[in-house]
Amino acid sequence: MGLTGSVSSLACPLNFNVTASAIRIDWEAATGKAVNYSVWQTLSCLAQIVLLLRQLHHTQSTSVAARVSVLTVGTQAVIDSLSTIFHISLCVFIQSLFTAFLSIVFFKLLIFAVIELKYMAIIMGARDPNMSINDSRRQVTLLHARFYAAFFAAMFLLYTTASNSLFVLLLYSFWVPQIILNVITEARRPLHLHYIVGMSLTRIMLPLYLFGYSNNFVAVAFPGFKANHGLCAALVLWVGGQAAVLVLQMKWGTRFFIPAKFLPPKFDYSRPLPPALLAQANDSGGSVKSSSSSSSSSATSGGVDSDIEMGTIHSRAPTIAQINPGPNPAVQDGSAQGTLDCVICYCPIDPSDRKSYMLAPCEHIFHKDCLVQWMDVKMECPTCRGDLPAI
Repeated sequence: MGLTGSVSSLACPLNFNVTASAIRIDWEAATGKAVNYSVWQTLSCLAQIVLLLRQLHHTQSTSVAARVSVLTVGTQAVIDSLSTIFHISLCVFIQSLFTAFLSIVFFKLLIFAVIELKYMAIIMGARDPNMSINDSRRQVTLLHARFYAAFFAAMFLLYTTASNSLFVLLLYSFWVPQIILNVITEARRPLHLHYIVGMSLTRIMLPLYLFGYSNNFVAVAFPGFKANHGLCAALVLWVGGQAAVLVLQMKWGTRFFIPAKFLPPKFDYSRPLPPALLAQANDSGGSVKSSSSSSSSSATSGGVDSDIEMGTIHSRAPTIAQINPGPNPAVQDGSAQGTLDCVICYCPIDPSDRKSYMLAPCEHIFHKDCLVQWMDVKMECPTCRGDLPAI
């Protein structure tokens, strides 16, 4: 309700116009909306915890963890810390809704103060596995100092920036550092697909509720709060675009959006085998041929026992360095070519088919399908742990 009037004095020429308004807050409606909000926000926090644990399991290898961006995880931790402060403020200013926001505060603290900070420490440790204990402790101390400095800087910008919409878009650019790091390292799968999609969806739920739903509990408790549908549309497009780029980097390569003329030449994994490896295959092929011939002759004259012996020879599992005999035409013409074994699947490789194998820079050879699947997890040679260029 409102009151409008004027005050004047007969003794002196003073006139005052008075306008007063009173707003009655429907606390019953606000409480109901806040309880519903706390339920789905708590479920969102639990989903984020599950996604973080899934991502931790995905990057349990140090080579994969080293390719995760610390800034990506750190920016999400700043968002969670700001959300914690927001919900603590609601508990203070609206004491009747204290219990509704308490569970959200607890889970948000658990996410950024325990899981995400620990994950950043794991990433930094994976980039320097030979770090001493003292250096590791110093690194963790610097990590916490930088995080809380970024948190207070974000708090300052949040309350002083004239355009909060621009600040929100900047804060929700948390996938950009990972996109850039993927381009630099050419790592296709440092992040799990569920983590990318799940975090993108759960993190935009809060701003979409606050700025997109005009009848939320904040608008009921603070009638001056206004929705901003333009910000919501920009936020969905911006975060969705970042997630789409990450998914496409998994499928088409980390540099798919960069014109080919600006990219360095790709490493040729299908190049011909070096002479030393071919000589090894030919020599081993000849030895296998002679051993197979002696086994056949003994099997012919040895009856049942020789058949068992020959069966034992042929059922023997191939070893890592074993050379298997090539096709019969190659043996008949006297070339005695052999096929190398893939150390991933332990099956023979035909060195004459350049489309079926991949030769690493360290000159270790693998099946093409085997090494492609291996490189989805680790960008290092399965034999010598040397770095592998992107395909």
